[in-house]
Amino acid sequence: MTVRFHLFVSAGPDMEAEREVIGRVVAGLPVQLGWEIKRTPRPGDAQPADLEAVQGSDLFVIMMGTDISAPVGVELDVARRSGRRIVPLLRPGPRTPAATVFLHDVRLDWQRFESVAELEKMVRTVLIDVLLERSIEFRLTPEEWKALDALRSAMEEGEDRDVPEPAGAGGGGVILGP
Repeated sequence: MTVRFHLFVSAGPDMEAEREVIGRVVAGLPVQLGWEIKRTPRPGDAQPADLEAVQGSDLFVIMMGTDISAPVGVELDVARRSGRRIVPLLRPGPRTPAATVFLHDVRLDWQRFESVAELEKMVRTVLIDVLLERSIEFRLTPEEWKALDALRSAMEEGEDRDVPEPAGAGGGGVILGP
């Protein structure tokens, strides 16, 4: 049985570039693990929200920019009700009235990022932390655990590690290791 990390990225339509950052970070992690990345449907997509994917996710990332759109609120509610680990990421800037009300009402401890580099570091940190915490469940080898631990330590010490620039999976997909 192949072990996969199920990641759900919930965000409005103005966060496409940030979704791609998540795909690049995933592709650059030093693990031979399958990844399944699901996302909020784009506006106008015929497909409904994949609430089963939210319920089955190992990590739920919600990103907020200028505006909020359906079904982000429903996805967040499902993630909360099913006990998913939620990572709320907030891009600074002006907000629509709907986004302002949403931010106030959901009462999350939003982590703010000013740049793509900051977002990459935040996402890499949380993914490494989850993988290290659940290393047995994800069947990480001792070498993978050591590589992740070394990368996490280097990040804490402020060292910049070169991360490859492969194509992301921001549109949703499955990334399989060799």
